[in-house]
Amino acid sequence: MQRTIILITAIAGMMAAFLPWTVATSFDGTATGMRNNLNGFNGFGIIGFLAFAGVVLMTLFAGNKAMPPDSTMKLVVISLGMIALLATLISIANSFGEIGELMLSINNSGPGTWIALIAAVVIVILAWIFKSPSE
Repeated sequence: MQRTIILITAIAGMMAAFLPWTVATSFDGTATGMRNNLNGFNGFGIIGFLAFAGVVLMTLFAGNKAMPPDSTMKLVVISLGMIALLATLISIANSFGEIGELMLSINNSGPGTWIALIAAVVIVILAWIFKSPSE
């Protein structure tokens, strides 16, 4: 059950990479603006995607699936979750807008960023609190 919850959360984090991570709206002085979406495969989102993929591989193929994660697997899953969390936070920090001389650009974090952030936090917390019977 514990592995299943971590697996579902990691898959949600991987799917978040296909959603918009940065929503940029540019205004050029007219009433219209141009809107552009960037998914998670731009910049640090790739690192987050790979970290979530690592968590999926660890939960599917490492150790006895009927048992809770052992301490080594738990450490690897927490590490991969922290890498995904860090990559997502860097992506959020990079998505802030700039004001140029002739153009105003407003950048916001898209829904994919927030889903990946929540998934990374949940993976780290769940891997941390789940205990194996030997602990």
